[in-house]
Amino acid sequence: MLSTEPCSSKSTIIPENGSSTGELTQDQNGNFCQTAVGTFGFGGPLAFLPPLVSAFQAVSKVTNYDPSTGSGDTSFTNYTGGKCNGSKFDPTGSTVTATGTSHFVVSNGGERTDFVITTINNPQGSAGVFSLNGFNLKQKR
Repeated sequence: MLSTEPCSSKSTIIPENGSSTGELTQDQNGNFCQTAVGTFGFGGPLAFLPPLVSAFQAVSKVTNYDPSTGSGDTSFTNYTGGKCNGSKFDPTGSTVTATGTSHFVVSNGGERTDFVITTINNPQGSAGVFSLNGFNLKQKR
């Protein structure tokens, strides 16, 4: 969990832009595993760095869902390493990179899910203010 700091302490703001794409498999119990690749660019004092490309696995569980509104919440853990086997995760050789929660809304007859990350924590405790959102599209068969 993040700790608070006095207003007098100095902090460094590091703007970041990112995008990821991947494949997600969800089971009927609300468990899902996603294999993705993200590209992230930095601004501010880290603007000199080249974009970072990172492969990761996102393992999530629906914690509540209201079918009358098509909305709910999830908890997630992101890893480097490991492997998704459908909606299950094999953690062999994996390292946790982040944990958190999200809120989602399902639309278009279950074909689209929009989400916003509501909390995020990393092992270093350096995650700060953020705005992360995205969407998932159901694959047509």
